Amino acid sequence: MVSAHEQGMTANHPQVSPKLNDYYFSQDGMFLIPIEQISAAGLSRSFAEVLLERSAFSKAAVNLFNQAFTTYWKRTDALYRQSPRYWFPPRVQHICIVTQPTLIRPYFQPFNRNSWLLYASDFDPDTSTVEFTAYLFLHVERMMILRQINPALYSNLSYFLTLTDNQAEAFSQGCQMTDRPDADGYRALADALPWIRQLGHEQLRKPVLAEPGARMMPDTGLILSADYQQSLGELQKTWSASTVDVVNRHHKAHAKPSNERGNKICEWLEDTSPSLLIKGADNRVLWNPEAASDTGVIRAALSAVTELGELGILQDLEVVGYHSQRFLDSLRKRDELADPAPYMSAKGLSHIDGQWKLIAYDIGPGPNAGRLWESTPPYERLMLGARTIHEWGHLAAHSGWVRVPEERNNQRDELNRRLVSLFELIHEQAPEHVRRYVYPEVEQLSTQSGSLGQALLNAMLVRVEDYMSNLLAQRYLNPDEMDTYVRNNVCCHLEDYRPGTIYMQLVRQAYEFQYLHLSRIGNPMEWFMKSTWFGEHFIHKGIITETLFEELVNVVGAICDCYEVDESKFDFSALT
Repeated sequence: MVSAHEQGMTANHPQVSPKLNDYYFSQDGMFLIPIEQISAAGLSRSFAEVLLERSAFSKAAVNLFNQAFTTYWKRTDALYRQSPRYWFPPRVQHICIVTQPTLIRPYFQPFNRNSWLLYASDFDPDTSTVEFTAYLFLHVERMMILRQINPALYSNLSYFLTLTDNQAEAFSQGCQMTDRPDADGYRALADALPWIRQLGHEQLRKPVLAEPGARMMPDTGLILSADYQQSLGELQKTWSASTVDVVNRHHKAHAKPSNERGNKICEWLEDTSPSLLIKGADNRVLWNPEAASDTGVIRAALSAVTELGELGILQDLEVVGYHSQRFLDSLRKRDELADPAPYMSAKGLSHIDGQWKLIAYDIGPGPNAGRLWESTPPYERLMLGARTIHEWGHLAAHSGWVRVPEERNNQRDELNRRLVSLFELIHEQAPEHVRRYVYPEVEQLSTQSGSLGQALLNAMLVRVEDYMSNLLAQRYLNPDEMDTYVRNNVCCHLEDYRPGTIYMQLVRQAYEFQYLHLSRIGNPMEWFMKSTWFGEHFIHKGIITETLFEELVNVVGAICDCYEVDESKFDFSALT
């Protein structure tokens, strides 16, 4: 198996299927350059041809993309080697290219935690430069890691200490040329470059003499003299104002009140009585199908809905209703469906309501409040369909309708024992420095479950109901919906765990790797290695060898393969 770094540095050229092409270009205002079509050298030749055929990119834009991505890769690799405390290795993510800036929510991630949002103008030589776009790749990566907009600015300032004067000038030129929605912030950054490039850094540029009043900026390694602390404050203020202005302009562009004021939605609810709930503040039910004509409460909640919001909500509800009805119609005995488990929380794009045993769609306030005023973001409606069936799938799995058949119990038990032994072997073969580092985690897990291997098997089995749900979901979802679910759920989890919990991360990554087999991603291992930093943080650090990781995902996959849908509980002929 090729190492993650070598895979990233190799320009592979996978073929692109016509149906996947349609998926990449299926969303209004944006198109997708997927992980599998990018390497350290930039775009695969086959996908570059697709971009040209669809007039998404010009030849000049393809060239700019490739040069900028190669620059990003080399610079990030060098920064990580010189300053690993403050920088990250290069990797590939989904790159979402906005073609209609007023339509797409700024700073949005179409695929949760593995996508970067950029603009078509970022690849136009008339409005960008290679140096400017190379920095943008760094910036959107940092925003994704921090999951914050403004702190990404000062976390990346040490990048400019490594540029030559010509490179810094080319970056500044791009800042002046860009027509991005947040162009004002980048122009302020360009104006600040002269003093930024004079800063010190703990690992990249240590000052010769300590200056009175100098301080180190937290989490960046930057060393600021007293004079530059005020300059940084002014830059931060301008940058923050620019980002706030971008968000406000987006809201204003979408905020035209609907003349219907929710009437279309209410009429649809009355006419179709879909099998779903609509919720608002504090998880309150605003509409239910048992009182389909009672729309007073939901009308009041929709009184401020915008034109785009009303259209989006109606189309979302159609998706939730469609998938819910297909699922319920396919059940042979609906009354045998179990009640939701306590861990099925009332959050997300949709969720199962324990009392009603129906899927609920939330219109805010809260994380889903944007549904009232903006169009459904790219790929979110596909994810909504997947989420709806995933929730029903959890209920079916909880009911015992996705399980290991009796004739496979012995096989499953043997695989479980093999997995326990494999986890123990991984720890035994780890270098001494790794064993010392993970000692507290190993002690805690071993105390809880009797052994490290048993604890990690238990951690995997806790998550296996998600796979059971997805196994059933394949019967209901179309390929675009399943792909969207997978691309949203396979990602790096370094930020989700406290330092030292290496083996719990490992078991989660090995388990979630199985989702890739449910998608149309042609080479799951390559996709996983070049997009999740797994090679850099697990293999290169000696936590696990490539051979053992391959064996690990195969054993976990074999355990997952033991599960099957109980056909006696469903009538799938109804789906046709």
